[in-house]
Amino acid sequence: MRRKHLALGLVIPLVIAFCSFTITFRNTAQNKALQSDDTLARGFAAPPKASRPQVFWDWMGGLISREGITKDLEALAAQGISGVLVMQMPDQATDGVAVTFGDYKGKVKCLSDEWFNLVNFAIGECDRLGLSFSIFISPGWSHAGGPWVTPEFGLKKLQATELTVTGPAKVDKLLPPPPKLIGIKAEYVKPEDPAYYKDFAVVAIPDDTLIAARDIIDISKNFNAESRLKWNAPKGKWKIVRLGIASENGQNHPAPPEGTGLESDRMNPKAVQIVFDGMVGRILREAKAKGYRSFKAFETDSYEGGYQDITDDFREQFKRRRGYDCLTWLPAWTNEKLVINNADLTARFRLDMQQTITELHTERFYSELRRLADVNGLTWMTEPYWGMPQDWRTTGSKSTMPGCEFWVAPNTSSANPAYLIGAAPDIAALYGLPVVWAESFTAESFNSAWRNDPYFLKPWGDIAFCRGINQVYFHGFTHNPFDDRYQPGVSMGFWGTQITRHATWWPYSLPWHTYLARCQYLLRQGRPVNDLLSYPSSIQSVSGPAVNSGVYRQVVLNDESLFSRISVVNGRIVVKGGGEFAALALAPWTAYKPEALRRILELVKEGATLIGGRPPSRSPSLQNYPACDSEVGALVNEIWGNENSANERNLGKGRVINTGDVAGAMDKITSPDVRFTTAKKDTGNRFDFVHRRDGDTDIYFICNSSDNPVDVTADFRVAGKFAEQWDATSGATLAVTNAQQKDGRTLVPVHFEPRQSFFIIFKKAASAQLSTNLTANKRSTVAVLKGGWEVAFDPKWGGPAKIKFDTLQDWSKHPEEGVKYYSGTAVYAKTFDVDAVVLKNKNLYIDLGEVQNIARVNLNGKDLGVIWCAPWHAIIPPGILKSRGNKLTIQVVNTWANRLVGDEQKPDDAELVAWNPPGERKGSYDKSVGSHRLKDLPDWLVRGAERPATGRYTFSTWRFYNKDAPLIPAGLLGPVSIKAAVEK
Repeated sequence: MRRKHLALGLVIPLVIAFCSFTITFRNTAQNKALQSDDTLARGFAAPPKASRPQVFWDWMGGLISREGITKDLEALAAQGISGVLVMQMPDQATDGVAVTFGDYKGKVKCLSDEWFNLVNFAIGECDRLGLSFSIFISPGWSHAGGPWVTPEFGLKKLQATELTVTGPAKVDKLLPPPPKLIGIKAEYVKPEDPAYYKDFAVVAIPDDTLIAARDIIDISKNFNAESRLKWNAPKGKWKIVRLGIASENGQNHPAPPEGTGLESDRMNPKAVQIVFDGMVGRILREAKAKGYRSFKAFETDSYEGGYQDITDDFREQFKRRRGYDCLTWLPAWTNEKLVINNADLTARFRLDMQQTITELHTERFYSELRRLADVNGLTWMTEPYWGMPQDWRTTGSKSTMPGCEFWVAPNTSSANPAYLIGAAPDIAALYGLPVVWAESFTAESFNSAWRNDPYFLKPWGDIAFCRGINQVYFHGFTHNPFDDRYQPGVSMGFWGTQITRHATWWPYSLPWHTYLARCQYLLRQGRPVNDLLSYPSSIQSVSGPAVNSGVYRQVVLNDESLFSRISVVNGRIVVKGGGEFAALALAPWTAYKPEALRRILELVKEGATLIGGRPPSRSPSLQNYPACDSEVGALVNEIWGNENSANERNLGKGRVINTGDVAGAMDKITSPDVRFTTAKKDTGNRFDFVHRRDGDTDIYFICNSSDNPVDVTADFRVAGKFAEQWDATSGATLAVTNAQQKDGRTLVPVHFEPRQSFFIIFKKAASAQLSTNLTANKRSTVAVLKGGWEVAFDPKWGGPAKIKFDTLQDWSKHPEEGVKYYSGTAVYAKTFDVDAVVLKNKNLYIDLGEVQNIARVNLNGKDLGVIWCAPWHAIIPPGILKSRGNKLTIQVVNTWANRLVGDEQKPDDAELVAWNPPGERKGSYDKSVGSHRLKDLPDWLVRGAERPATGRYTFSTWRFYNKDAPLIPAGLLGPVSIKAAVEK
């Protein structure tokens, strides 16, 4: 069909429901006036500080210095980082073991006055540099405890001991107490650690594994403070179960010895106050006394802090919430093999227990943390998932800013996009929270080891964006206190991606950070667009999707939101302060409480669409049993009809689709938000997206996380709007002139380079000041720069001051050791001519071909910027290129890996400890290589003396490589060419 040309000044809506045509436009004075206040475009071009990435700033034990603090913070500010989150670690953090180096002059004791002074100094430096300062609530990454917590205020667990007696008989016995100390991990528990114990109850149960609840006898009144039981036992064999509240003894970890203590009681608000006051409270008081304003937040990390299931008033709280006494059933909680009445009823009790535990944790720990944050003017960040099973969507909703973590994998094809993302995006969608943060790009050593660069990391960030993340915190930026001669320096053991001021590519990292900031700015606008609410959320470590919804994006619904945060408007389910959804889907083969079914029935009658097969006619809870089952049965019949009812039925203003095929049911209601199609069959391409809506503007982020260039048609569930393509790498905004609107959707042809991403923006009116439209990144080669290059390496890191390359080549394959093992920046220089016909082209580029790993290009004295990702080109501004004598210099930087391997060819100047042998992976870059850590910091380092002359250039606290480790390709590999954009 002929292309229709539409003037930008048109304000009449486009009628396109059954038409197919292509939109083009011309910028007009009227449109410029209309768009003169385009805050979205301005924020994208120059992202505000609030949308910039931040870092986990790892302080390793006492290895801290004022000079290092200033250098770290200045380096962060210079490269576009907006803040730090201090994580106080031990001297080295390994796999569950905190390593402590010896003391030396200048080493700082954690939580000493000197330590607090350094924290205060860092906050002052953040004020000076315009950075925000945040810190974990206690030392270690998990979770909320420390040396201030006495056993009375520590974690507690219900424990039991059993004694068998035979009746009839008069029993007069001392009952053995349960253990007073319950350690979760031996490495975190010391024999001298304090303990807590308090008796809870004593019951007598028939000596069998299947018993009736009515036969369990509470004999607590027959038990005295001296642990003596006096009881007339009836006929039969009886187990006397002594139930007690014992110290769970989880500790904050991994932390320096002086910063380690008990984890706080999750069911006692006083315990939370103690932890807050011990570190964050003092830091805040001292910062305010000096007038500092940059202290913004504290964080509680993923939950690895130990288990708690009991408190003094638990029995009373359980009865108030669940409507029955838990005491009779508690022996089945401490003894998983015990069945009371039957397996179903015992399982119901266990669910009621876990629900009560979750509620007490939520009200007394998480809500108290939020209160402390609010009254002190701080943001509270948390990662709501991991070791403690509970309803993380509810507990995490109490935070100011819920978060998560994502890890890198060996390659993009092995990435798990949902790994540890957890509940935070759902929490933000359900509670209208604008920011979801992530501990980002963390890694095992075999996916890091000083080898990662921004281009390698990019697809994992893009995938995380597509899962709802919009605030990156790099994991991690390790503080380096020592002289800059010692690089790469201190690491956080073998954990994380090593991103420090000593990273070879750090001076080139601003464009990557700007890319992330542009993405985060746009991904905070408006509200997330999802298709489906699913229910229920599971009480588990990382609560994933409730249903298999295929291509339809779902948000998992928690009870609190079901009962108080959703309503139905015009047949759509609307979340208070959040988005709207086409339907509610129920998890298959799941029993529902009557109160949940009553609320679901109300929603359907008000106009909601319900998807899900007929559930069991019973409650999963013992609450109000057996009447609860009768009510559930009646509600199931009212919602789904009788067993012979049709698979789809109207109910009130809504409808019920009786099927477990959620994706198929959604196909009848709507269509996928985005479809990606390619001309060829899939050859490893991997596309993803996320969608937000801000008023009339639809914001899509789309990415190709594979290593393949590909042409794709992105088919969007949007119609009647102008399409624009915004490139967060360059900041360019392009008019999409070849978008096709058909059947209520918009089809946009996109050319992806490997690991490339774009925003597709849909507006009612097109933006002014868009770049010249080009055909989706495609370029043609107009000249190839052949011949030799002058290359200058830095002798400080072992490279030759100047060398001639006849052709572009991989440094790691060069015969000269100084090139072969070189890490750092080398400068390529070349003079070249071009034909006059080349100069007639518009939109010219310097294309670098293959680069390992980052480059900065300068042409005829003009800095053309840093190139860190595909497409590996720099725009040549008009008038810069000339026909004769063009001077081109390219700074190329690789990673630390090759120099670290090169140094392993030399004698050592520090004592090492083997961490793991070959064949294992923890701590090493590869299964075939063992890893080592420093036994202690070398004397020459801590004294500032001359380093022994062994020929080594690098120093690091962890050794990932041996002398036989394979080298990594490095340098400018090319070919370098001049290309011209293909214009439409």
